[in-house]
Amino acid sequence: MKNGLSILFFILICNCTRAQGIFFPAPNELYGQLYIDVQSSGIFPDSKTFVDCTSRMDPGIILGDYESADKNTLDLKQFVVDHFRIPADPPVFNYVQQEKDLSKHIQNLWSVIRREASGNYDPMGSLLETPYPYIVPGGRYREIHYFDSYFTMLGLKTAREDEMLPNMIDNLTDAINRYGYIPHGFRTYYLSRSQVPFYCMMIELLAEMKGESVYVKYLPAMEREYAYWMEGAKELKPGQAYKRVVRLKDGTYLNRFWDEFDIPRAENYTEDVAVVERAISDFLQQKTFLSEQDKNKSVDSLRSALYRHIRSAASSGADFGNRWFTDEKSMNVMETTDILPVDLNALMLKMESVIAKARKLIGVQNPMVGIYKRSDFNTIFWNERLGYYTDFHHLKNKKMVRITLAGMYPFCFEIEQLKSQQIKAQKASSVLKEKLLKPGGLISFEKKSDSSLVGPFGFASLQWLSIVGLNRCGQSQLANEISNRWMKLNEDIYLRTGKLLEKYDVEEKSVPKYNRFSVQDGFGSTNGVYLALKQKIGMQEEKNK
Repeated sequence: MKNGLSILFFILICNCTRAQGIFFPAPNELYGQLYIDVQSSGIFPDSKTFVDCTSRMDPGIILGDYESADKNTLDLKQFVVDHFRIPADPPVFNYVQQEKDLSKHIQNLWSVIRREASGNYDPMGSLLETPYPYIVPGGRYREIHYFDSYFTMLGLKTAREDEMLPNMIDNLTDAINRYGYIPHGFRTYYLSRSQVPFYCMMIELLAEMKGESVYVKYLPAMEREYAYWMEGAKELKPGQAYKRVVRLKDGTYLNRFWDEFDIPRAENYTEDVAVVERAISDFLQQKTFLSEQDKNKSVDSLRSALYRHIRSAASSGADFGNRWFTDEKSMNVMETTDILPVDLNALMLKMESVIAKARKLIGVQNPMVGIYKRSDFNTIFWNERLGYYTDFHHLKNKKMVRITLAGMYPFCFEIEQLKSQQIKAQKASSVLKEKLLKPGGLISFEKKSDSSLVGPFGFASLQWLSIVGLNRCGQSQLANEISNRWMKLNEDIYLRTGKLLEKYDVEEKSVPKYNRFSVQDGFGSTNGVYLALKQKIGMQEEKNK
């Protein structure tokens, strides 16, 4: 046998790591220099293509073949084709638009973006075990994604897909039981982080269908996810931070986004390396007075910090934007882990309240006992000068002034008495109309930046949360306006292209003009939100008759 590990050894690794709670090996860990060479070569336009491949043979044999190959004459792409099964890029749905009515099209599309249970984890690829059928977002996203799943479920519930919605939740529950949390996506390379915790809200959706016994059934999983987000909290002293928890100087706790690794994301390798190397080049030009030894130390520190900031920002579920950029312009300088995100902390409060409700149902007398004391949410996150909720910079100990749709999350939940929330919502409505409302809906960030990922883009998920929050807090007129603009944009693009997209240009009311990836077509969360909004409109029309 050629140099390298046998498939049996890889299986033993996977079994051992599962038992010890350690990550499954990702493609970068399995293939080392081959992984770096492929990702750096540009033979695939999308970095995610290679890490979604499945090997045709023992990974150890592949490594041996690559080590012994003459790199001067090697056709790298042909080597990959010979040794791996390559997914379609961009993915082909083999589905042609036939319906003029968008709702009917979405209903027919469920079977197209449905995937069957994947069986046991296969070390020949990166796809994690998925014991039940599931819906993928679409496009380059060929696996379950945590954040998108909630908004997909809204559509499944509306469409009365009564088996698929529980299946989706049970897949996520299985992940909590296996790993202690829900990974960003169901691939080995996503296991270093989670995303904004919508699991408790998924349980609420299911409880609306099947009754309150659902809360009791899924309580252990909710508590385990909560423990993941609060890991290390008990050992923190005031002013300290560990992974996803920050303890403020007054002794209370808040949360931040955090990724376990400080290397390029496997699924965005080329883009991440380009950003970081550009940042290092800028840094070295400015730090000419440093010794060579100090330069190297500083460069290593900068590289690690920036990769972690980039990876951690992906936990938000939204595109990168000036929200995370120190200068509000460029990815070259980021501060994600220094920021206490308003959306994450609003959802943590929601998680605590749902857990308390479930505990109460099983007879716990003090259902909030054991849940950490938190600072007054409005003291930290409400910016009275702006009239809007913003993030908080815990190192600088000050409110931030960046207007993003993350500031609409708190209006969806019982953060304080409803009357007080209604007053704040009235002020926030003025901010939305002035800063974020465009002809096709709401943009995610107020300011544009140098990143190609940031533009006048609208996402279904953030439209939905904004609409729900505004309706809940007495701003129904603006909520209806956003809903109408967004749905009209979805319908117009569908009639022109036959597609439902991950994101839309809400200024130009068009398909986004960006060149990072092919347009993401599918699209689970967009489908779900459209159906849910249409149902809301129908219910309102029925009520007004």
